[in-house]
Amino acid sequence: ARCRTYECPFGTTLKEEASIIVCSGSVCSEKDAGTCCDDLATCSLYECPRGYVPREDVSEIFCGAQSCSRADLETCCTPLGQCSSDICPHGYTAKSDVADRFCAERTCTHKDVKTCCDALGTCASYDCPRGYAPRLGVEDVLCLSRSCTERDKDTCCDTLALCTSHRCPAGFTLKEAAWS
Repeated sequence: ARCRTYECPFGTTLKEEASIIVCSGSVCSEKDAGTCCDDLATCSLYECPRGYVPREDVSEIFCGAQSCSRADLETCCTPLGQCSSDICPHGYTAKSDVADRFCAERTCTHKDVKTCCDALGTCASYDCPRGYAPRLGVEDVLCLSRSCTERDKDTCCDTLALCTSHRCPAGFTLKEAAWS
């Protein structure tokens, strides 16, 4: 009998040349396992690509052949959770490359905030433009993005009054610059 008729034990596979290898008797038996079969590789030899982590107990999971290949990805690895803005708590916004970032585990948790999110800027970091002054008590107020911009002006600053609204006392006149 030829090895191609032999059913290899768990964790092994028929040798590539099984169709030409002859068993020890007229029928293949357990004694022919070493002659007819090769050990399958285990997932412990498979290197999971970016965005994946090895499954638990990889030394007990077999690849589909004597060596592991890309075809064994789902057998040997499990995908990591992918970052999204959903994980960012109040005061944070998703990093600009959030779609290319992965969490540390299969599911994203609060531990992944630094990986997935950036802290929002605060009014303390915003320089009010000419004609505006920092509002009192808003140093910790959050801006709309990582750094404060012109869009945060009304949140962080108060408009200064022009001197044209001031009445000068007797003997004084408004300065020329009071109109700008």
